[in-house]
Amino acid sequence: MTRRERVAAAAAFAGFAVAAVLWSLDGLGTQDESWFLQVTNRVAVGESLYRDVFYGAAPLAVWTAVPAVWLLGAQILWIKALVIGCFVGELLLLWAIGRRLGAGAWELVVLGAALLVWSPPYDIGLYQPLATLLLLACLAAILAWASEGGARPLVLAGALAGLAFAAKQNVGVYAALALGGAVLLAGPAGRRLRSLALAAGSFAGAVLVVLVPVAATGGLPKLWEYGFATKGSYTDRGAISYRLGTDLQLSLVRRPVDGLVDAGNAVVHAYDLVLYALVPAVLVALVAAWFRARNEDRVRVAVIGLFSLAAAAAIVPRADTAHLSFVFPVLLVGGWYAARVLAGPRPRGLRLAAALVLVVLAPVVLARAAWPPLQLARGDTRLSGLPHARGVFVEPAVEDELARAAARLEREPRPLFLATPEAGILYLTAELENPTPYDFPVATALGRHGEDELAADVERGRFAAVCVDFGLEAPLVPDRLAAAIERTLEPGEDLGPCRVYRR
Repeated sequence: MTRRERVAAAAAFAGFAVAAVLWSLDGLGTQDESWFLQVTNRVAVGESLYRDVFYGAAPLAVWTAVPAVWLLGAQILWIKALVIGCFVGELLLLWAIGRRLGAGAWELVVLGAALLVWSPPYDIGLYQPLATLLLLACLAAILAWASEGGARPLVLAGALAGLAFAAKQNVGVYAALALGGAVLLAGPAGRRLRSLALAAGSFAGAVLVVLVPVAATGGLPKLWEYGFATKGSYTDRGAISYRLGTDLQLSLVRRPVDGLVDAGNAVVHAYDLVLYALVPAVLVALVAAWFRARNEDRVRVAVIGLFSLAAAAAIVPRADTAHLSFVFPVLLVGGWYAARVLAGPRPRGLRLAAALVLVVLAPVVLARAAWPPLQLARGDTRLSGLPHARGVFVEPAVEDELARAAARLEREPRPLFLATPEAGILYLTAELENPTPYDFPVATALGRHGEDELAADVERGRFAAVCVDFGLEAPLVPDRLAAAIERTLEPGEDLGPCRVYRR
């Protein structure tokens, strides 16, 4: 790669990062993103994670976000900045992995464009983007170890897998399994068990360091309950099969189109639908590449294949487009390297193929960059005036409804409980204190006894009012809590995000 090509590729990557920033700012995540900020804010002001505040993932993402919220205040912008940072980190890792494995400038640009198209920074909590970043970093470290040897990259890979576990448990478990398999496949004969022990020790050390604050604040029993013991409920009630996910996405593509906005959404939905074909295609391509490859290339294909399997496993049990997108960065490496191996040592037309892929990806790449400022200029969005959403582009109708609901909730008698997936943004905007640990009251986020406890609280009159909206997939509705509210409380005004029920 010439210096001019490197500069051009670097400029393209910078453009992808800018587009990701604009795309991320164009939207207020009133559910997962706001819930994560609410959890982080409660911890920042002194409540104990797990003991006082429900959180279903391991604690690293919260510990990462707490300093910004504690120092600078509870703002959605800080969560977005951290999620964007994960995206930029993935871009840099794709560059590093691509350069290590011989990617040319056009190939690097394709990798960056595909990341922006299929795994942009969503309006979500930090835990999943951070876990994916760490999984990809673990792959980069073990590839360096397979090529160069030495203890340092192996220890680093083990620590990164441990941190992935500390961000999101299932991703960390799969990272550890992929790392163990990679060590056994790529390690020097006679030293594989020693290398495996070194990686395992590094993994365990990283996990223990992150768990020390949890133990110190008395949160370990609830971490076990929320993060492990009740995950079967999520599997049973929140599962979406791969086929169902495909059908749901196909239904979005087939929706009637009315106007430019609907047409644009249909195009984006079609690109998202492609993800369902890409995941099995990448795994099949890696198998074919393994049979074709020889020597060092075969080892690399095997290592990348193990991490691609880990990423694919993390889709289970909820195979919607969001979860496919979350793990796509690792699968992207697998698909690219498999294609490179299958093309042979002197791939003719590789540059032309990369150019054609870029042409295919260009509409969404341009939309990520141009659509947010265009929406702002047309008045379809505006800079938010909500106290905890400064700097975010929001639809005026959405912001106005949230502001009205928050103002009305401020006048409700206390204690007030918000039984809605949008509880986080309402607690923050109305400056309300949640009298329970549960800021996202769906059936899979209440632990083993949370739903029964909340239902009992309603029945014995603990809450003066509850604002309710269980507009969820039916399996996720906490039925016992909903029945207790309907049976015990009197319905009042519909505020938009939720309806008030009073004693």
